[in-house]
Amino acid sequence: MMVAMEDQDSEYLNGINKVDSRFKENRSSRDWVNEFLKRHPVLTKRLATNIKRCRAAVTAEIVNEYFDNAEKELANLLSGAIVNYDESNLKDDPSAKTVIARGGSRHVETIMDSSKQSTSITAAVSDNGCVLPFYVVYKAKYVYPTWIENGPQHTTYNASESGWFNMLLFEDWFIKTALTYFKKFGPNQKKAIIGDNLGAHLSIKVIQMCEENNIFASLVCSRTERSRSENYKES
Repeated sequence: MMVAMEDQDSEYLNGINKVDSRFKENRSSRDWVNEFLKRHPVLTKRLATNIKRCRAAVTAEIVNEYFDNAEKELANLLSGAIVNYDESNLKDDPSAKTVIARGGSRHVETIMDSSKQSTSITAAVSDNGCVLPFYVVYKAKYVYPTWIENGPQHTTYNASESGWFNMLLFEDWFIKTALTYFKKFGPNQKKAIIGDNLGAHLSIKVIQMCEENNIFASLVCSRTERSRSENYKES
């Protein structure tokens, strides 16, 4: 359990409809919190990672069901025939908070209604370690020549108003990056691509291209991402 230092006391007191005269507006001071931590050494101060509410709602059952299905579909594929992609953003986290957490906690996260947005990059790698070319999306109407100077070799550059991938941009990435890579396996050899299930990644065109090229699309449960996989997968 993790709670923000500024909010943990007021949330509890307000929840039980109690006013504590020691606190201003039911919010304790930093000195009070520091003394509380001294009395409870099992707790520590950590910087929390912001996550969306839909990601926080993912359960162990959902993640285990995903892995069980993926294990069957990915069995006996040739080395290199599995590609894992991920879309990431390069803008600073919004207002990360220091929170109180049990000492040794592996993941410390704050539930947010919104998260990062700006320039996006989709990176992909095969199961045998082959890194596919990057695809960069700037928050702009156009990509200026100076923005692509000295970039990684074979990188594709594009732009959108939000700085995020939309359906057309993801289709472009799929054609230029994923399909180009998979061509070396031939049309009859089963392949697999693993990524998240963002709405922008689920176009009819991409699904058709997967069917036509014998590609199994394994979409990670909504907003699980890597921390949920690590926490919930049972041995």
